[in-house]
Amino acid sequence: MMDEELTVLKTDRLTLRRITVEDVDRLYEIYAAPGITDYIEPLYEDRDEEIAYTEDYIKYQYGFYGYGLWIVVENDTGRIVGRAGLTNRAGYLEAELAYVIEKEKQGRGYAQEALRAVIEYAREELYLDSLNCFIMPGNDISLHICKKLGFTYMEDADIDGVIMHRYHMPLQ
Repeated sequence: MMDEELTVLKTDRLTLRRITVEDVDRLYEIYAAPGITDYIEPLYEDRDEEIAYTEDYIKYQYGFYGYGLWIVVENDTGRIVGRAGLTNRAGYLEAELAYVIEKEKQGRGYAQEALRAVIEYAREELYLDSLNCFIMPGNDISLHICKKLGFTYMEDADIDGVIMHRYHMPLQ
Protein backbone atom coordinates (compact mmCIF):
# COMPACT_ATOMS: atom_id res chain seq x y z
CA MET A 1 0.00 0.00 0.00
CA MET A 2 1.44 3.34 -1.02
CA ASP A 3 1.32 6.36 1.30
CA GLU A 4 -0.73 8.95 -0.60
CA GLU A 5 1.00 11.80 1.28
CA LEU A 6 4.25 10.89 -0.50
CA THR A 7 2.69 10.70 -3.97
CA VAL A 8 3.72 13.49 -6.33
CA LEU A 9 2.57 12.24 -9.75
CA LYS A 10 0.55 9.41 -11.27
CA THR A 11 0.54 8.18 -14.84
CA ASP A 12 -1.32 5.28 -16.41
CA ARG A 13 1.30 2.76 -15.32
CA LEU A 14 3.44 4.56 -12.75
CA THR A 15 3.37 6.52 -9.51
CA LEU A 16 6.17 8.91 -8.63
CA ARG A 17 6.55 9.54 -4.93
CA ARG A 18 9.02 10.99 -2.48
CA ILE A 19 11.79 8.71 -1.34
CA THR A 20 11.84 7.20 2.15
CA VAL A 21 14.72 5.62 4.04
CA GLU A 22 12.93 2.28 3.59
CA ASP A 23 13.54 2.58 -0.18
CA VAL A 24 17.33 2.49 0.13
CA ASP A 25 17.67 -1.32 0.08
CA ARG A 26 15.59 -1.55 -3.10
CA LEU A 27 17.74 1.16 -4.71
CA TYR A 28 20.86 -0.89 -3.93
CA GLU A 29 19.26 -3.80 -5.80
CA ILE A 30 18.50 -1.59 -8.81
CA TYR A 31 21.92 0.09 -8.85
CA ALA A 32 23.75 -3.26 -8.53
CA ALA A 33 22.72 -4.41 -12.02
CA PRO A 34 25.53 -4.41 -14.59
CA GLY A 35 25.68 -1.17 -16.58
CA ILE A 36 23.30 0.85 -14.40
CA THR A 37 26.01 3.15 -13.01
CA ASP A 38 27.96 3.46 -16.27
CA TYR A 39 26.45 6.91 -16.81
CA ILE A 40 25.11 7.93 -13.38
CA GLU A 41 26.56 8.32 -9.91
CA PRO A 42 26.46 5.16 -7.83
CA LEU A 43 25.03 4.99 -4.34
CA TYR A 44 27.43 5.21 -1.39
CA GLU A 45 29.26 1.92 -0.80
CA ASP A 46 28.44 2.23 2.90
CA ARG A 47 24.69 1.74 3.49
CA ASP A 48 24.74 4.00 6.58
CA GLU A 49 26.20 6.84 4.51
CA GLU A 50 23.45 6.37 1.91
CA ILE A 51 20.79 6.42 4.62
CA ALA A 52 22.24 9.64 6.11
CA TYR A 53 22.36 11.14 2.61
CA THR A 54 18.73 10.11 1.99
CA GLU A 55 17.58 11.64 5.28
CA ASP A 56 19.29 14.92 4.39
CA TYR A 57 17.89 14.74 0.86
CA ILE A 58 14.34 14.37 2.15
CA LYS A 59 14.78 17.26 4.55
CA TYR A 60 16.69 19.71 2.38
CA GLN A 61 16.10 18.92 -1.31
CA TYR A 62 12.34 18.41 -1.10
CA GLY A 63 12.01 21.01 1.64
CA PHE A 64 13.93 23.77 -0.12
CA TYR A 65 13.15 23.19 -3.80
CA GLY A 66 9.80 21.42 -3.59
CA TYR A 67 11.10 18.81 -6.01
CA GLY A 68 13.81 16.21 -6.38
CA LEU A 69 14.33 12.69 -7.60
CA TRP A 70 11.25 10.64 -6.83
CA ILE A 71 10.79 6.91 -6.52
CA VAL A 72 9.08 5.32 -9.55
CA VAL A 73 6.58 2.58 -8.66
CA GLU A 74 4.64 0.31 -11.01
CA ASN A 75 0.94 0.80 -10.34
CA ASP A 76 0.04 -2.83 -11.14
CA THR A 77 2.59 -4.47 -8.86
CA GLY A 78 3.61 -1.81 -6.33
CA ARG A 79 7.24 -2.62 -7.24
CA ILE A 80 9.85 0.15 -7.15
CA VAL A 81 11.36 0.24 -10.65
CA GLY A 82 13.58 3.31 -10.43
CA ARG A 83 13.81 7.02 -9.82
CA ALA A 84 12.90 10.05 -11.91
CA GLY A 85 12.56 13.74 -11.30
CA LEU A 86 14.39 17.00 -11.10
CA THR A 87 17.74 17.78 -9.60
CA ASN A 88 20.14 20.71 -9.55
CA ARG A 89 23.64 20.97 -10.93
CA ALA A 90 26.18 23.51 -9.68
CA GLY A 91 26.71 26.34 -12.15
CA TYR A 92 23.28 26.05 -13.80
CA LEU A 93 20.10 27.87 -12.86
CA GLU A 94 17.75 25.45 -14.61
CA ALA A 95 16.69 22.22 -12.96
CA GLU A 96 17.94 19.02 -14.55
CA LEU A 97 15.73 16.14 -15.65
CA ALA A 98 17.15 12.81 -14.45
CA TYR A 99 16.13 9.17 -14.16
CA VAL A 100 17.16 5.56 -13.65
CA ILE A 101 14.98 2.55 -14.47
CA GLU A 102 15.92 -0.95 -13.34
CA LYS A 103 17.43 -3.22 -16.01
CA GLU A 104 14.51 -5.69 -16.06
CA LYS A 105 11.99 -2.92 -16.79
CA GLN A 106 13.94 -1.02 -19.44
CA GLY A 107 12.52 -0.94 -22.95
CA ARG A 108 8.89 -0.63 -21.79
CA GLY A 109 8.62 3.16 -22.11
CA TYR A 110 8.68 3.73 -18.35
CA ALA A 111 11.42 6.38 -18.53
CA GLN A 112 9.54 8.42 -21.16
CA GLU A 113 6.22 8.04 -19.33
CA ALA A 114 7.71 9.17 -16.02
CA LEU A 115 9.75 12.00 -17.56
CA ARG A 116 6.81 13.37 -19.56
CA ALA A 117 4.87 13.61 -16.28
CA VAL A 118 7.83 15.32 -14.60
CA ILE A 119 8.13 17.84 -17.45
CA GLU A 120 4.42 18.64 -17.21
CA TYR A 121 4.74 19.02 -13.43
CA ALA A 122 7.73 21.34 -13.87
CA ARG A 123 5.71 23.47 -16.29
CA GLU A 124 2.27 23.47 -14.64
CA GLU A 125 3.00 23.14 -10.91
CA LEU A 126 6.50 24.54 -10.44
CA TYR A 127 6.29 27.19 -13.20
CA LEU A 128 9.86 26.51 -14.28
CA ASP A 129 11.00 28.31 -17.42
CA SER A 130 13.22 25.54 -18.77
CA LEU A 131 15.02 22.28 -18.02
CA ASN A 132 18.41 20.78 -18.76
CA CYS A 133 19.52 17.22 -19.44
CA PHE A 134 23.19 16.33 -19.08
CA ILE A 135 24.16 13.15 -20.90
CA MET A 136 27.53 11.43 -20.94
CA PRO A 137 28.92 10.55 -24.37
CA GLY A 138 28.02 6.97 -25.20
CA ASN A 139 24.73 6.97 -23.28
CA ASP A 140 22.74 6.42 -26.44
CA ILE A 141 19.54 5.32 -24.71
CA SER A 142 19.28 8.51 -22.64
CA LEU A 143 20.22 10.58 -25.67
CA HIS A 144 17.38 8.96 -27.64
CA ILE A 145 14.89 9.60 -24.82
CA CYS A 146 16.08 13.19 -24.39
CA LYS A 147 15.58 13.96 -28.09
CA LYS A 148 12.21 12.18 -28.16
CA LEU A 149 11.05 14.37 -25.25
CA GLY A 150 11.92 17.49 -27.26
CA PHE A 151 15.25 18.60 -25.78
CA THR A 152 17.73 20.40 -28.04
CA TYR A 153 21.52 20.11 -27.93
CA MET A 154 23.15 23.27 -26.53
CA GLU A 155 26.82 22.55 -25.83
CA ASP A 156 29.35 20.22 -24.33
CA ALA A 157 29.93 21.05 -20.67
CA ASP A 158 32.75 20.16 -18.29
CA ILE A 159 31.02 18.78 -15.20
CA ASP A 160 33.56 18.03 -12.50
CA GLY A 161 36.14 17.00 -15.09
CA VAL A 162 33.69 14.92 -17.15
CA ILE A 163 32.56 16.19 -20.55
CA MET A 164 28.78 15.88 -20.85
CA HIS A 165 26.34 16.91 -23.57
CA ARG A 166 23.95 19.59 -22.33
CA TYR A 167 20.44 19.48 -23.79
CA HIS A 168 17.83 22.13 -23.05
CA MET A 169 14.05 22.47 -23.19
CA PRO A 170 12.08 25.72 -22.75
CA LEU A 171 8.85 25.15 -20.81
CA GLN A 172 7.07 28.49 -21.03
